[in-house]
Amino acid sequence: MAYEGILLGMKNPLLDISAVVDDEFLQKYGIKLNDAILAEDKHLPMYDELANKQKVKYIAGGATQNSIRWMLQIPDATSYIGCIGKDKFGDEMKKNIKKAGRYYEDETAPTGTCVVCVVGGEKSLVANLSAANCYKTEHLKRPKNWALDQARTFAKVHGWRTHKRIIIITLCEILLKFAKDGKVKLFPVILLPKEKLVDTNEAVQALQNLSYFKCYNIKLILRFIRLQ
Repeated sequence: MAYEGILLGMKNPLLDISAVVDDEFLQKYGIKLNDAILAEDKHLPMYDELANKQKVKYIAGGATQNSIRWMLQIPDATSYIGCIGKDKFGDEMKKNIKKAGRYYEDETAPTGTCVVCVVGGEKSLVANLSAANCYKTEHLKRPKNWALDQARTFAKVHGWRTHKRIIIITLCEILLKFAKDGKVKLFPVILLPKEKLVDTNEAVQALQNLSYFKCYNIKLILRFIRLQ
């Protein structure tokens, strides 16, 4: 198939536990209506309490996994990698995602879950990441999993940088010098064609504040930059 394995997703798999509750339940756990928060210790008993309700719906969730599941309207088009726990919620996750999911199972943490409290057509979300934060790169390096990465055309991966990224925009081609901790590094200037210049509103607004740049229309300023 032309689309088989075209998209690979990696992020925090969360099992959504969706149930209709009342205002008393929200007050019991200090949850606000139409809110989305990370779980605290006081929220942890709530997951089993909801799971014991008769009318509860389990959905393989998490932002990236939701996208992957939606794309599965085209059979075998997507695959997903993440970490779950070895527990009943992990079993529910595997049943939901079926063969598209390749999970690393952590024995020390419970499966990540997100309670979806539905009250009168509105909902509140409380996420407990737990095992979703325990993924090991060794799992990705396993031949069957690495093959998914090699076969994919696109990847949807969510993460956070652990270091600052500095971007300097300059109008000249002279090497940039950056000094830190007694060391000097030189960085070559990367020239971009005008049609590929992308900027933020904040940077353009900084131009507005220049004494000689008497213009307050952001579109006109961007047009001026492209013409230079």
